[in-house]
Amino acid sequence: MWAKLWIVPFIFSITATLSPAKQEIPASQTSSAPSQISPLEAEIEIYLLPDCRRLRAKGGTVGWVQSLNPDLNREDYYFFFVFAENHGQQAEGSVTIGNFAVNRWTAEVRNSVFDEPLLDPELAGLQRILIHGHHIDEATLKKYESRPLWSAAK
Repeated sequence: MWAKLWIVPFIFSITATLSPAKQEIPASQTSSAPSQISPLEAEIEIYLLPDCRRLRAKGGTVGWVQSLNPDLNREDYYFFFVFAENHGQQAEGSVTIGNFAVNRWTAEVRNSVFDEPLLDPELAGLQRILIHGHHIDEATLKKYESRPLWSAAK
């Protein structure tokens, strides 16, 4: 009988760690107010750009740096310069993949040179997940969807 009693504290410790009352829920998951996507989430979108996926499929690697140009509308967007760190099987060509902006409130990715949205099924799927996770409603999408890429001071 004593040999089987070791299981009681074991079961208690498992139940205590699985108990919902003990788990802390981040404030962003309990609030229904819309919140901006994070810089990391924007970087994930950059990683999933179609040109980046094609380069990685050929054995290349992709890099990016966030632009801090004060003339850009950094209140509503994260801006990235995206480049090929190496081309893999593609030995020639420019290292530049492009300049892109990720809207902090809609998760939309835009080519910031031509001010055009990137339409891609994988990006659209991730954007739906981000919009849902950040409680971004239709009113917020409408409010922020047509924000200019350049700051008002320009």
